Parts: sequence; C-alpha cells; structure tokens
Amino acid sequence: MKRPVGKRPLRSLRNAKRGEGDRMTAVFQDASRPSVILSTICEMADENVTELRIAVAYMTGSGLATLIPPLVQRMGDYVWKRIPKIFIMSFDFGHTEPTALTAATSLPASSVRIANLGANGRIALFPPAAAFHAKMYMFCKGDVRTAFVGSANLSRRALSINTEVGAVISVANRDGMDAVWTAILAGSLPLDVALLESYTELRSRYSSEMTPPLDEPVPPEVGPRREDLTIFGEAVQAGHVAPESFNGFWVEAGSMSSSGSHAQLELPRRSNRFFGYEFRRYDGSQRPIGDVILTFGSGTWPRSLAWHGDNGMERINLPTPTMVSEANGLAVDYRGTAILFRRRTEGFEVHVAPWDGDEARAWRNESAAAGRTYRLGGESPRLCGLL
Repeated sequence: MKRPVGKRPLRSLRNAKRGEGDRMTAVFQDASRPSVILSTICEMADENVTELRIAVAYMTGSGLATLIPPLVQRMGDYVWKRIPKIFIMSFDFGHTEPTALTAATSLPASSVRIANLGANGRIALFPPAAAFHAKMYMFCKGDVRTAFVGSANLSRRALSINTEVGAVISVANRDGMDAVWTAILAGSLPLDVALLESYTELRSRYSSEMTPPLDEPVPPEVGPRREDLTIFGEAVQAGHVAPESFNGFWVEAGSMSSSGSHAQLELPRRSNRFFGYEFRRYDGSQRPIGDVILTFGSGTWPRSLAWHGDNGMERINLPTPTMVSEANGLAVDYRGTAILFRRRTEGFEVHVAPWDGDEARAWRNESAAAGRTYRLGGESPRLCGLL
C-alpha cells in the first residue's frame, strides 16, 4: 500500500498571477455542480481570519443559515465569536428578509448596514435611480485580503443550485481591496430597530409585487432509487470509477453505533482508494490499512483506517465530539448526517451536514447528476457518493 497524499481541488478553472503573492481563481456553479459557491466561500475561511466583510444585494434567512455553520467550523468557535463581522445589503425590491436581518444582528461581534437608502434614510423598495447590486464576500487575514466576487447573493439557492459565476481574488497588499470596501461602506447606514420595523411594514404591504418568491423552494432530490444503485466496492473493482481522482467523498452516517462516542464511521469496501491506499486483503480478519490526516475546523488529527472482516466494511475513526469541542468549541453529533471528506493539499477536511438538510441534499444531487452515487453494500442500506 502507498502513503496517502492530498491533491489540490480540481474545481478551479485556472489560477492567474496578478502580482507578487496575488491570485485569481474563476469558479462556476449550476444545478449539475451544486454548492460550488458555498464551498468556495467557506474554503477561504480559517483560524487566521481577523475580519469578515459581506456586501450583497439581498440576504435571506435560509442563505444565512446555510453559510454560517460551515464558516464557524472552518474558523473554530473561538475565532468566530471574536472577529468583527460586517454585513451590507439593500432593501431594494424587498428581497432581503427581515428574519435574516434579525439573525445577522444577533451574531457575535456583528454589525448590519443598509445601502442605497434615499435621502434622510428613506426606504424605497423600488429605487428610482440605481439598484445596489454588489456581491462580495471578503476575508481579512492581516494584510492579506481574499474575496469572492461574483453573481451570488446571500441566499440558499445562490449558494447551492443557481447558475452562478465568480472569482476568488487574493491580494497581499490590502490597499486596493480596502478602498473598494470603504466606498461600499460609505454608501450605507447602520440598521437600527426603527429602520427594521419600517422596512418590515413596508415590505408586507408590497409583498405581492416582489420576485423571487419570499420563501425559497427546497431543491428536489434527484437520482435513482437506492435499490437501483451499484455497490461502491463493485464499481471500483470493475474499474468503472477511480476514487483517488475525486476531490470529495460523502457517506451517509446512519446511527454510528459502532462505538460509545459515535465517531466510528463504517465505509464501503475499497473506499481506502479515495484516501490514497491500495488495500486488497479482504478476508475475515481485522486489518489496519493506515492513518488518514483529518482536519475539522482548526483541529487536525491522524485517524486510523482499518478493514473489519466481521461486518465486511472498512472503518475510519473520526475525531470524537470531545476532540472537536476542545479544538474548536464546536458541538458535533455525527448521527443522522452526511459526512463529506474533501481533499486538501495535506490530508482531508471533514464536513458534517444533516442528512435531510440543504447542504447534504446538494452533495447528493451533485453526485447523482454525475452518476456517482452508490450503495455501501452488505446489509447496509446507506449511500455514498463522489464529488
């Protein structure tokens, strides 16, 4: 067997040098490539972030609920609670949801500002001149500025399944990016209780004239029935798929009943190929395969991967809830979730999402659209897929 190695993500179209230490990476998302925007934004976050700046035309409650949990996981609870978070959006056309504004103001160290208000802070749902149309997600790390700039507003559909395009721009000299942010900031006013109440009342009056619909529909589940799917190990053995060539591998967690800490994830036969191994001794014994470097938030651990002949499954020991809590201040429960392993330059990043939630549904839809959804095999009814 060989040592596991991480590889750079393949999703980026290309990197273009703009100067010493500067980079630009283009990204594209559509219904067949869901959650590219969400993943792109979240991959910019880590424990080194000192400030978060978001400027969007509008924001929804489901969009905020989709974005915040993975950001907290990436930064760690300690960093998340302490960094300044500035949100700027508009009231244009009534698309911003009042519930989203309330949720954003309740975040720790957060400030919410409204752009494109009329004279004396007058609210105009249908601006007579120009609409506020900015979409920028900026992460400050010392003098470095990294931002996603593109078409995506802060809504669940924009982050997951809408057709969106944009670019990640990273610059070592903060002056230019800060000048752009300062200009956006200058055209906004702080949200207060009176302004929020006025907007809520005015928005309810004109709700019939607003598009898109106030409640974002849930994207449908796509793909074949479970019983019609190929078993993962059989597809690998037949040469129909090479797991090591993919950047993401998700597994339906189920009850996670193999251990008291509920941190032992049963994997399908030949899933070790995704992690860089070439294990083949599938007999009735228990055999070690090797260690896998896993990152969860700001914590990194070598965790064991093994073959268990008694149940015919491979097994990986995830960081326990206690480990994750001590490293990040995050509460995690793997049961009833989808667990995604995303390839990094060194090791693999762990993402956890409720099985019936939008994020896990987007992973399933992406795999189904590419024909990369499988059954685990044996007596397990669970699913897995490659991204």
